[in-house]
Amino acid sequence: MSVQLNRRLNNNLYAFANVGITPAYVSLNSSSINGGFGKPFGANPFNSNSLGINPSVSLGLMYINDARTFSISGSISAERSSYPLVPFYNPGQATVMPVRK
Repeated sequence: MSVQLNRRLNNNLYAFANVGITPAYVSLNSSSINGGFGKPFGANPFNSNSLGINPSVSLGLMYINDARTFSISGSISAERSSYPLVPFYNPGQATVMPVRK
């Protein structure tokens, strides 16, 4: 769900702002690459099944020519997720495997 506000600056230039939220569901139980990836154990921060919400905002400008046949726009946006996308392993919890000679 999102809401966008537009403001006409002059005949050819428009400014816009957008705010939105996106629900997400993550399921790592059926991973065919690594069967134990989403399972709960000490070094894995993932939940095997979890709901999340991703809020986002964006701001931009749009130019439209006088004949209204061409437009170009640019925007900048920021988004945050409520769950980690990259696994983080705390170095304090890591175990060192002994090297056998």
